[in-house]
Amino acid sequence: MNEQLMREVASYIEKHPSNYDQNMWIENNEDCGTTACIAGWAMILSGKYVVGPAAIFPGSNRADFYDAVDGDVLVNSFEDTGAEVLDIPIEDARILFDGNWVPADGMTVSEALEKYAAGTPIDHVTGEKYREDDGF
Repeated sequence: MNEQLMREVASYIEKHPSNYDQNMWIENNEDCGTTACIAGWAMILSGKYVVGPAAIFPGSNRADFYDAVDGDVLVNSFEDTGAEVLDIPIEDARILFDGNWVPADGMTVSEALEKYAAGTPIDHVTGEKYREDDGF
């Protein structure tokens, strides 16, 4: 696992909670800046990807990720790419990046990510409601 990057994501979300939305991979808004989910912030903070205009919905607030080196639009899924930059198992990525994911009871998102970075299993940082609703 890329513990440093996971901690950077946790810190960013803690400092900028209004720019975190687990249901939004990436969105640009002139009024409030960039909003992204855990995978989105991992991709941005990794430095490997940059945010650009949406290839599919031009003119909207939606955005896409572009390769920071060659400028090609990213076509991989957020799960695959987020898992790659964070170096986590795809099984964990599918849980952690799900739009319905919530941290374990009593934890903030940042605290859950910090604990996960420290080696706590994904099911111990995931909220009971998510586990019940998604059969995990």
